[in-house]
Amino acid sequence: MSNLWLYVVTVLIWGTTWFAIRFQLGVVAVEVSVFYRYVLATTLLLIVCLLKKQTLKYSLRSHYFMAMQGIFLFCINYILFYYASYELATGLVSVMFSTVVLMNVLNGKLFADQVIKPMVVVGGILGMLGLTLIFIPELQAMENSTRVKFSIFLCVLATLSASIGNVLTLKNKANGVSVVPATTWGMFYGTLATLIYLLIKGVSFNFEYSLSYVSSLTYLAVFGSAIAFLCYLTLIENIGADKASYTSVMFPAVALVMSTLFEGYQWTWLAMIGMALVMCGNFLVLKTD
Repeated sequence: MSNLWLYVVTVLIWGTTWFAIRFQLGVVAVEVSVFYRYVLATTLLLIVCLLKKQTLKYSLRSHYFMAMQGIFLFCINYILFYYASYELATGLVSVMFSTVVLMNVLNGKLFADQVIKPMVVVGGILGMLGLTLIFIPELQAMENSTRVKFSIFLCVLATLSASIGNVLTLKNKANGVSVVPATTWGMFYGTLATLIYLLIKGVSFNFEYSLSYVSSLTYLAVFGSAIAFLCYLTLIENIGADKASYTSVMFPAVALVMSTLFEGYQWTWLAMIGMALVMCGNFLVLKTD
């Protein structure tokens, strides 16, 4: 699959997962649903590895980096965003997470010796500005409280955690671990860390057997986790963590288009200008060599 298709598939899948997540809310605790999601995704990737006869045996050093990737990308990242979302509007969470573009530029330079591309930085800034304009009504409605400020801090930590996980993908590549087994082991370690967290917290492991819950969980596990992360992490290996991370700017924009089609979202002039900036940023990032 070409880099363009990897990018498009990643953006389209993650841009539509918000719709499936809505059917996860209610009976089962959100963090438990996330755990179920990654148990299914890890199992699926393990089956893929076995069918493709890919080795899962690696050195302790390789397992260390795969474990670190899994803990940062599939555990800490999700847990921190889960808590932050209690106080923050979806728009602000999207804007905060879009800073992963700039974090990946910096972390890629510090930990993977990647060259800083000025147009990627400019594109990332345009994307963040565009999302800010799109979600400005939500941002203006946010109250200025200590809890909100702390939640923003959690968002920053969550984004930093995701960025570290992104850059560790390049370390796995340097260690000779291909993307499918690396993602399989990473998800396994991240899921295990999440399980330990849930056990310490004492969360109830109940389940909802409704069609809406099971089908949405399946979609999130198969497409939102296994397929999307394979595409995204392959993209990081191919074009770098800085350029690949612009997907974080694009999937809120896709979600907004979905909201227009199915929820009657009304566009404002600021939102249209914001979308134009997002697309300009996307052009600059993907055209940068």
